[in-house]
Amino acid sequence: MLLPVVLADAHQLPTEHGWVGLFAIFAGLALAVVALIRRRRTTLGRRRRLADE
Repeated sequence: MLLPVVLADAHQLPTEHGWVGLFAIFAGLALAVVALIRRRRTTLGRRRRLADE
């Protein structure tokens, strides 16, 4: 994973860029979580449809 490298670089950058980097990291994590939730919902929906048929 690139996360530890990004966090290590964030400490070396000025505070403004560090905050932007941290915000980008959290935004990326949030998007990943949303994508996983959507995938699980679609798989559950498909299973329900298959069970109904």
